[in-house]
Amino acid sequence: MMEESFSTKIFGATIEFGVGIVKNLPYYIEKLNVQNLLLVTDEGIIKAGIIDKLSDILKSANIKYAIFSEVQPNPIDRNVIKGLEFYKSNNCDAILAVGGGSPMDVGKAIRAVLANNSDIKNCYVPANISGDKPILIAVPTTSGTGSEVSTGSIITDTAINRKRIIRHIPPSLAVIDPDLTIDVPPFLTSATGIDALSHNIEAYVSTRYNPLADAIAIKGIQLIAKNLRQAVKNGSDIDARKNMSLASMMGALAFNKGLGASHSLSHQLSTDANVHHGVANAIMLPYVMRFNLEFAIEKYADIAYAMGVETYGMSTIQSAKASIRAVYDLCRDIGLPDSLSAVNVNSDMIKVMAKKAMEDHCHLSNPRVCCEDDMLLLYKFALEGEKIK
Repeated sequence: MMEESFSTKIFGATIEFGVGIVKNLPYYIEKLNVQNLLLVTDEGIIKAGIIDKLSDILKSANIKYAIFSEVQPNPIDRNVIKGLEFYKSNNCDAILAVGGGSPMDVGKAIRAVLANNSDIKNCYVPANISGDKPILIAVPTTSGTGSEVSTGSIITDTAINRKRIIRHIPPSLAVIDPDLTIDVPPFLTSATGIDALSHNIEAYVSTRYNPLADAIAIKGIQLIAKNLRQAVKNGSDIDARKNMSLASMMGALAFNKGLGASHSLSHQLSTDANVHHGVANAIMLPYVMRFNLEFAIEKYADIAYAMGVETYGMSTIQSAKASIRAVYDLCRDIGLPDSLSAVNVNSDMIKVMAKKAMEDHCHLSNPRVCCEDDMLLLYKFALEGEKIK
């Protein structure tokens, strides 16, 4: 593979992308005039040896840092509060968030609370956070959330056990090195990959107008369809990993345009049933696509083509229906469950989750307007895995 890298600024995000580019981290830190980093990560990233690699790079350049790793897979407000205390007690002046969406969301939330000079409870949307300090560098180690380029941070408010959003500016710099994703195990590669797919698909059919985001999203869908199976099958395939890193980043750029009902439903599955966010989307997305079908026929037809469906000779509605099957088949091919019952969700849980899903902001840009009964019905379809034809 020819070595490929690029630098760009888009939708407020500043990006350095390339295989092996993490070695340039000291150079980026020096340019940003940072003295003492809070390195936000989680125990899984430490056990995987990734922090050791970064520590060697930082130590060789005499860069001071303190590691905060008390981040849960579905981060909660207490993770942010504790990280903020750690930042202050170690006299840090910048944040380096390393990992999947959870460490990056915690890092972004710590930054937002500092910028707002307030308690976390005063930072949730609709709060307007205008400060831009401290510096935040985001280094993703999975290809899923795209949190390294997005403005939002999803944190569970433990007072009401519901995911809430803190919206700020994107990280100061995203350093995206596909080489850091090589050792991600197959199941996590599958789950995070479908998270990226759901971002691109829901952004593409979002009711908000942003043709630039549409162009990014449809290319992201194509990259995932062509590369996710291979990334799961052979994690050391750097081309597949590179393209998944691109698609993940593109999905988060695209959802500046908004998301949809699948994310509203999936957020509750994470908080109430402890289901991995990517797995939740893998289960819910085909049912949401079927629910939306008649309200986004042409765009779903575009998605079918991007997914690699041979649409020649099909009508628009046939192509649109084929997109749903293509997504469903991809999720099954990479080993993800096809029902909520397979992830220990039962019928007693879904009524409460349906109510909470309506309180989640993501469905507001869904192509079909939702009510609580719709959310409940979608959960019911997914409970036993009603087959997608």
